[in-house]
Amino acid sequence: MTTPAPTAEMPAPKKSGLARRIAAAVLVGDPRAISIVLGLMLSVAVISLLIMGLFYRAYRDGLEWSLEWIIRNRWSYLAFVGSALTVPLVLVFV
Repeated sequence: MTTPAPTAEMPAPKKSGLARRIAAAVLVGDPRAISIVLGLMLSVAVISLLIMGLFYRAYRDGLEWSLEWIIRNRWSYLAFVGSALTVPLVLVFV
């Protein structure tokens, strides 16, 4: 199955880092390179599923608590927006 050529209305699809690595490994043609990249992809998938399986509920509850804190009043919202704008600027100039 081929993908259509990108046009002005439909830009080219974005490729992830892992997809680029597997494409490069296939182009190199060395089976060891393909095995290494597939091993990397498998390990990322397994670790991600493990983390999500063990910590999803705590992660979700933390996000909900953060959202409730942010929208609680105007000052907490301003603190959130201010930190969202200030921290990247500080990191760029430090």
